[in-house]
Amino acid sequence: MDENKSDPTALNFDNPNMEINRVAVKPPIFWRNKPKLWFLQLEAQFANSGISQDATKYNIVVAALDENVLDFVVDILSNPPENEKYNTLKKALLNRLTDTEESRLKKLLTDLELGDKRPSDLLRQMKSLAGNSISDEIIKSLWLQRLPQQTQAILTISNDTLDKIAEMADKIIAVYSSSEICQVTKVGSLPNSASSFNRNKLDVLQADIAALTKKFDEFSRNTRSRSKSRGNDRRRRSRSNSARYEFCWYHFKFGKNVYSHASLKKKIRKTSKPIA
Repeated sequence: MDENKSDPTALNFDNPNMEINRVAVKPPIFWRNKPKLWFLQLEAQFANSGISQDATKYNIVVAALDENVLDFVVDILSNPPENEKYNTLKKALLNRLTDTEESRLKKLLTDLELGDKRPSDLLRQMKSLAGNSISDEIIKSLWLQRLPQQTQAILTISNDTLDKIAEMADKIIAVYSSSEICQVTKVGSLPNSASSFNRNKLDVLQADIAALTKKFDEFSRNTRSRSKSRGNDRRRRSRSNSARYEFCWYHFKFGKNVYSHASLKKKIRKTSKPIA
């Protein structure tokens, strides 16, 4: 006699409806801002755990929703359908929580900033928001606008693919960030070769600045010296002219037109000497 047939507790592993949870499914709390990614991760766990029953998947999703998200699907939770519970709940969450195209474009155009992110991370975020509705050229332009100006100037002339440019941007930002750290860190406390490299670059820049400052100071001194020299020459010429025209200051000042100044005629007659 077959023992499996006589034992009502025996498990029939050939039954396609039999579900054995060999690996526990522990999804994170529902990601309200990234529902599609959350479901992708969850369904990967379902596959690893061999979970296929609709009711089981439905209950796992419900258990992962917080109170704010539950409000969006309270109608389904209060009256779930007889069949396709999981797919119905999934569709409702995606439709009700996924940004509209208008809101995605708004984020893409105005809300996204580089902040503490790497340039490549920002680019991936922008591509995710853009979907297939915006070309890579427009995304590249919007992305470059979020980067520091010195980085923009370097990347604008590159003809590489957008992903390659993003990798280059990561390296440029890393170098600039290290340089800023070097400016506020004691030289003796920089341990590695990268820091030494950045410190050497800073030393070269400081030397160039010092040389330019020295040249500017020399130019300023030479300019002031020439100005003083021209001033002394004018004063010497003035004294020389005054000595040459000993007869009268008025003759020196007004020349042949001295007598046209009626108020001076009387003074000139009294003080001036005859011109030889």
